[in-house]
Amino acid sequence: MPGVLLGLAIAHGGIDLVNRALEWNQPPFWISIALHPPVFAFALGATLLAALVAGLLPALQASRVDLNEILKEEGRGGSAGLSIGRVNRMIVITEVAFACVLLVFSALMVRSILNLRNLDLGIEVSQVMTARVGLFASKYPDPADRLNFYEKLVKELEQQPGIESAALTSSLPVSGGEWTAYEVEGHSYADRRDIPDTRLAVVTPAFFDTFGIPLLEGRLFGSQDRPETEPVVVVNRSFAERNWPGEEALGRRIRLGRADPEESWRTVVGVVPDARLGDFNRPEQDGIYAPLTQLDRQFISIAVRTTATDPASTGPLLRETVLAIDRDQPIYWVRTMARTIFEQAFFFNFFATLFMVFGVAALLLAAVGIYGVMAFSVGQRTQEIGIRMALGARREDVLRMVLRQGSARLLIGLGTGLAVAFAGSRFLSVLLFQIEPADPPAFLGTALFLSVVALTACWVPAHRAAQIDPTQALRE
Repeated sequence: MPGVLLGLAIAHGGIDLVNRALEWNQPPFWISIALHPPVFAFALGATLLAALVAGLLPALQASRVDLNEILKEEGRGGSAGLSIGRVNRMIVITEVAFACVLLVFSALMVRSILNLRNLDLGIEVSQVMTARVGLFASKYPDPADRLNFYEKLVKELEQQPGIESAALTSSLPVSGGEWTAYEVEGHSYADRRDIPDTRLAVVTPAFFDTFGIPLLEGRLFGSQDRPETEPVVVVNRSFAERNWPGEEALGRRIRLGRADPEESWRTVVGVVPDARLGDFNRPEQDGIYAPLTQLDRQFISIAVRTTATDPASTGPLLRETVLAIDRDQPIYWVRTMARTIFEQAFFFNFFATLFMVFGVAALLLAAVGIYGVMAFSVGQRTQEIGIRMALGARREDVLRMVLRQGSARLLIGLGTGLAVAFAGSRFLSVLLFQIEPADPPAFLGTALFLSVVALTACWVPAHRAAQIDPTQALRE
């Protein structure tokens, strides 16, 4: 029972530390960590079950022991403790395997986070503030009404002090975005299902300046792109290479949708570098941009580049500007672009941290378990070791014998753990970013690190065994 209380105290303190860290990082609203009654009941039940099993197994084993055999072994100074320690050895093997699995998963998650942090998003976000509005269909029933609101909003924002540029977009970069099917003029498709998909962002002209996306070829959107003029699009480099490899993309035409005859052909007028329009866990980078003047949207995101030291201080200004145009218009998701990216990556960071904590805990348990069993084994074999040394065994021989015993358990546990981790890593793939589930550095690094820790835990009792005084051991 004291162990249960100590565990609960540690859990309570750990949860408090985690929540404080989460508050500092402003986690998404759906993250809530607390020691709820069901969690407490589960922990208590698991602890009682573990205590019951730990008490019953030795009792059952002791009830089957041949007392005459024990007396004979004790009389010969033999290793009676070997049979007693069989269950303990199995426990150590299990601990090593369990620690190996968690450490492999932790290594995979950490490598994913490193890949995520080194990812080139293709945009500049340090001074960008964002928000979202959705126009009521009852108040803005026509595309012309909505476009009038959007153009007035951009104009008002650009006139505000501290605003370098203001843009609107149907979806912010790195926030999921929207998909659209498209046809390439001159390409034939045997089936509607063969028509490809790509990311689409419907934007105003200043979108590219706001997010620091330069022009590679052609032109960007401008005031000349109106609802009544020729429909145009800007494509990114990957889209151009995917559809016109080695050819000029400017002047080519595409049509949105799946063979929709009512859709107009849109001319490619510009090419820009890749910017991640979708979320983190998708490799697809190709995408297209269409002007908001030619493609209507009811919901739109606001993005402004500000000169303020703290971009978040621009939030009230965004609200005031929207309400000045329409005092009944809701505005939500007012946050910096850096915050948006953090929330998209929070899922990966959070689970990586959890796996790291669990991996370290399992590693400590494995190290303590190995040390405890090896120390117990050495204590049970004190007379045997004394006899060996009295008969001429060197201290190095004793040290090697004990380390060999620990190494055997380590190898069995490592082999089992690596096999389980290899099989289970497939189910972890949804949490991984730009890394294969069977990542060799993660598996090899875990095996090496765990081996060093486990052998260190073995070395301490092995060193003690090598220091045994044969004369004193034979007297015991």
